[in-house]
Amino acid sequence: MAANVRGDLNDERLVELGQSGDIVALEILLSRKRPWVRLLASKFFMPGYTLDDLEQVGMIGLLEAIGRF
Repeated sequence: MAANVRGDLNDERLVELGQSGDIVALEILLSRKRPWVRLLASKFFMPGYTLDDLEQVGMIGLLEAIGRF
């Protein structure tokens, strides 16, 4: 399946493809959700952490959630 076709898929289908090992689908989903994760991360403060650190933790959490969805 071509990358541009995957980009037209909804999030649920991208999760299914990502869970079955489709790295491109996973990359599309993560890039699609990155602004949302960054927005959520910006609402938190943890001493010693930058916004980029919190975004990274959020993205890892999202990736773990995709694996368990």
